[in-house]
Amino acid sequence: MVRTAFLILGFLAGSLSILSAQTETAPSREIAVERPSAYFQGRLERLYKAIEQKDQQQMIRYERELVQAMRDALLTKAVKEEQLYNRLQAVFQQFDGFSFTQAAPGQQDVHLALLEEFLAILQIND
Repeated sequence: MVRTAFLILGFLAGSLSILSAQTETAPSREIAVERPSAYFQGRLERLYKAIEQKDQQQMIRYERELVQAMRDALLTKAVKEEQLYNRLQAVFQQFDGFSFTQAAPGQQDVHLALLEEFLAILQIND
């Protein structure tokens, strides 16, 4: 009986440690916890830093996360007003085939302004 109890406790402890390890290594989905605008703003700020530091790896990372956040906002209809929602879609389409690491500085500025606009629309609906 005691031996069975130890086996069960050992199994539970092992299961919890595996679960804990999985949650620590799983990619963060802060967007589920934060308001979409807060998540987006944080990623945009990090993208600005990566561009300033010319860190291409981080630029790729934050660009990818921003595009995914844009996609999520469109799928969940984070903006209820049709005109604003249509504008979000138009901004999102501007990122098809665009890369901050491949773009000329002028193109970067235009796309950063589009991201700022997307953020502003999200913030209107907070």
